[in-house]
Amino acid sequence: MHSGAILLNTARIEAWPGGLLRTHGNHDARLLARASHVLRRKRDGRYLAVEIDGKVQALRPDLAREPGMDEACATLAHARTHRGTGTAAFSLLPLERLRERLDQLGLEDTCYALRTGLALVPEPTWLAFAGFDRYRRALWLRADAARAWAAMQADAMGAGVVLEAISGYRSHDYQLGIFARKLARGIALDEIL
Repeated sequence: MHSGAILLNTARIEAWPGGLLRTHGNHDARLLARASHVLRRKRDGRYLAVEIDGKVQALRPDLAREPGMDEACATLAHARTHRGTGTAAFSLLPLERLRERLDQLGLEDTCYALRTGLALVPEPTWLAFAGFDRYRRALWLRADAARAWAAMQADAMGAGVVLEAISGYRSHDYQLGIFARKLARGIALDEIL
C-alpha cells in the first residue's frame, strides 16, 4: 500500500504521504484519511495542514504565520509536477537550521562536533519508505539504504532469521528535542553527549 512512498523534507516541515499518520481528533482523522500528504512540524510533530486534491487545507488557524510553510508548499508543488517522472534528485538541506538549534541549546556546532566526534550531517530532502520498525513507526531511509535494508531482510529471512529495525531517520529537530528534554531534566551536557 505504501510501497514507493516518499517523505518530503524541508528545514522546518516534513510532508508525509497520506495514510501513515494517525490522530485522535475526529475532524483531523477524516482529513488525514483523504490526504495525499500531511504537513508536519519537525520541531514537535504537530500536524499543520493536509494536501487534498492538490490543495493545502490548514489544520491550524495560524498556519499562514508558520515558519517554513512557503518552502513546504513549494516542495509539494514541485513533487506534484514531477511525480512519476523519475526526476527526484537526491540532495541535502543546508545546515543553517541545525546550527540555529545547536545555538539555542547553547552549543556551538564546532564544539558539538569536537565533543561527540560526529560531523554535522545535512538532512536529505527526501527519504524512502522502508516499511515499519519494531514499534510500527514508519521507517524512513535514504533510497539506497532502503533497498539495501529490503535485500538484507530478504536474505536473512531465507536463512530463517527475522530482522527488525528499531529506528530510522530522525530529523535534527526531533533529535535535538530529545537533547533539550534531557537538559531540562538536569542531565549533564557531557552525559548527554
